[in-house]
Amino acid sequence: MKILVIAATALSISTTLAVAADAIVAPVIEPAAITTDSPRWFIDAGVGGAWSNASALHFINPIGTAFTENAVSGDRIHLNDTDKKDSSVAAVFSVGYMLAPNYYVKGSYRYFGQHDYSGNATFGGDDYDQDLRVRAHGVFVGAGYIHDLTDRFYLDAFGEIGASFMKASAKQGENLYPDDFASFPSKSQTNFAGGLGLGVGYKVTENVDFTVTGTYHWLGKAETNKTLNVQYMNDGEMLKAKNIGVAGVTAGIRVKF
Repeated sequence: MKILVIAATALSISTTLAVAADAIVAPVIEPAAITTDSPRWFIDAGVGGAWSNASALHFINPIGTAFTENAVSGDRIHLNDTDKKDSSVAAVFSVGYMLAPNYYVKGSYRYFGQHDYSGNATFGGDDYDQDLRVRAHGVFVGAGYIHDLTDRFYLDAFGEIGASFMKASAKQGENLYPDDFASFPSKSQTNFAGGLGLGVGYKVTENVDFTVTGTYHWLGKAETNKTLNVQYMNDGEMLKAKNIGVAGVTAGIRVKF
């Protein structure tokens, strides 16, 4: 009889310990799911810098090729001392929608800033600067993925395509005649464009994040119109920057609602 009592007591103690052990095991946390109460929409806004690079700067001057001391190819005069890089202030505004906890789509407006490219062509022993100014902005649609690093920090990767809007204007010979230089006729154009981005976000509150994002966009070309009856210039002159790429970094906020 004593043996039965001892056995029953031991069984009771072991059962109690097992239940207690189960009670202190940490619960398994399931991935968050979007519900009707989860914020699906968000707005991104940011400002920062943009650094551009054009693959080439072309000076078209069919008549001037016969008189320049620069190298030529067909109607093009090869510019000396070209500067095909510049930097500017940049900004972005986006509206996005969460399709799933980590996937989203968005539409964006991006301002890439104002970028100056230059070179010179020699005529009669004088170097005439050819200065091209490009103002660029664009609209894009894209998709992205958010990867949580901790409960507050995350990575945000995305790609987007759209249209770049480029306005090109240019001056000739301002270095020689600062008060009486020649001007190319300006031109606005629209190009197919695309970009990639990678950012880091920090969840300040449930609905507000702080973000820092790096991007690279290909914007296409920017060129002036050809000259016609322009003072001090031959007919058919044009400046063109090819394959403009812009790297950018912006800091901003994401508001979810």
